[in-house]
Amino acid sequence: RHMANEPIPKRDYDVLIKQLDTVFTDRDRLRLVKAAASSFSFTCDQVREIAYVSRFGNAKVASVVALHPVISDPANFANVFSDKGVFYEEDKAELRKQLNVVIP
Repeated sequence: RHMANEPIPKRDYDVLIKQLDTVFTDRDRLRLVKAAASSFSFTCDQVREIAYVSRFGNAKVASVVALHPVISDPANFANVFSDKGVFYEEDKAELRKQLNVVIP
C-alpha cells in the first residue's frame, strides 16, 4: 500500500466523475480511473461513487481494484459496498478473490 498520494481535490473529483459519466467504453473509464489513482488518494465513499458511475460489473470491479491501493481510509472499506444497488454478489465475490479482503 503506497499512500504518498494527496487526496483528490473536490474540483478534480467532480471533473473525474463527469468524465466517467460521459465516456463510452469501460476501457476509457478504467484509463481515467488509473490515471487519477496514479496522482491522488480517494476515500471509500468516493470509490463507491466511482464504481457506481462505472455501471457494469467488470468495470466496477476493475475500478475498485485500481483504487484499492490508494484508499485513504482503509478502515472504512465496507463503505464501498454500503449502497446495495452498486455491487452484485458476483462482483463482490470477484473483489474478494482479487483483493483477498473481507467484503460484507
